Amino acid sequence: MVAWVYAPRRENPFCLDLPFDDINVPRAFAMRGSVVPWADEPECYSQIHDAGAALYDDVAYVFGDDDVCPANTLHNGAGLDVSPALNGCLGFESLNAADRVSR
Repeated sequence: MVAWVYAPRRENPFCLDLPFDDINVPRAFAMRGSVVPWADEPECYSQIHDAGAALYDDVAYVFGDDDVCPANTLHNGAGLDVSPALNGCLGFESLNAADRVSR
């Protein structure tokens, strides 16, 4: 999976974007009860900064049981966005779309 780097606003510098937004995207919201494992559990969780890269309802990639690739075809097929701080923490050499992470 490709990690696409972006610069977050004045928030936690260690953050990432997942390609599923069940708050702002009606299609993703409609399926959240059946695909988000913790949708019915009273939990608090954080720090996902935003949704992306480029897609906002990639349920198979985020919650699927199979080891599927991201549906995104933009940004070198990025599966998630990482902040510059997280990019450094992961040990990537530079801020570019060629870096890879694994699940």
